[in-house]
This record gives sequence, structure tokens and C-alpha cells, in this order.
Amino acid sequence: MKDFSPTVIRLLLSSFVCIMGRSAALPFMALYLTQAMYWDQQTVGWVLGGSLFASTLLGLYGGFLADHFDKRRLMMLSCFAISISALLVTFTSYLLLVCFFLVMIDAALTVRSVALKALLAELLTVEKRTGAFSMNYTLINVAFSIGPLLSAAAFSYHHAAPLWMCAMFALMATPLLKNGDKTNATSAHADAVSM
Repeated sequence: MKDFSPTVIRLLLSSFVCIMGRSAALPFMALYLTQAMYWDQQTVGWVLGGSLFASTLLGLYGGFLADHFDKRRLMMLSCFAISISALLVTFTSYLLLVCFFLVMIDAALTVRSVALKALLAELLTVEKRTGAFSMNYTLINVAFSIGPLLSAAAFSYHHAAPLWMCAMFALMATPLLKNGDKTNATSAHADAVSM
């Protein structure tokens, strides 16, 4: 990470924090829907599978959005969408609403991922991109190994706690995006080109 500029490091850390929230909630979603919503296993399977499928289809527009909107702002909006949707899941037991919020979470994560990669591609040379993408992949794996451990204790406290953690981590990721101003982005690009 020391080879990257502060702007790129903030982007990678923001990705790590946001994915940490998703990794905290994902392993416990089936348990939450079963124990808190009192849904049968078949319904839970359809809801989780259907929401992932729908969000994957919606995620196809991630590249279009990244091309037509400011990538940093798009990532911030995605974080807010994740946070709000994760919280709203805990306030409803209506199947369609739960499906909608779960689709929003996964679709926002997909859009955020596409915007991050596009922004890194803008800031870095081809040689540096490989290292940045590799570091992002490593941080995602680390997040998915730590997140469930953190939420396991929280789940024993309250069924909705992993979703609260997802919302909290998504909000925590946004300041890391705000701090990257145009001056830092320009210096990051200049550093990358000089190397």
C-alpha cells in the first residue's frame, strides 16, 4: 500500500470498510429471516436467491452509471443506499419490501465496485492498476474473514445487529471518499505517471 498515493489508499480502505459491513451481514441473513421474520426455509431461499439474481441484473448498469456520473459521488450514494436499505430491512416483515431492500444492497455494492475499478483505472497507469486491483481483492478477502467474526457476537445480542453493522460500516466508508479532493486525485495521477 505504501507504493500508492493517499487518494488511492483512501479508495482501497473505503472499499475494505464497506465490504466489511456486507461480510458482517451476509452470513447471518438466512438466520435473521428465519428467526426474526419467522419465514420458512423455502421462502428464505427464494428471497435470498431472487434478490441476488435481480441485483446481478441491475448491476449490469454499473458501467453505464460509472461512465455518465462522477465516480466518487456514485460510490458515496451507493454507500448511503446500502446503509439505508440495511436499516430498513429491520423495520419491515413484508416479503416484497425485504426483497427490494436486499436487491438495493447488492445492486449498490455492484455499482460501487464498478465505480471503484473505473476510478482506479483513471488514477493509475496500467502497470500500477494490477497492484491496486490485487490489493483490493486481498482487502475484500480480509474483510470477509473478519466481518463474520465481529457480527457473530453481535448476532447473539440481537438478531438485527449484523444488519446494523452493515449500515454502520457503509456510513463509515463515506468519509474516506469525501477526503479525496481533486488536488489529491491529480497528484495521485501524476505520481502514477511518473512511476
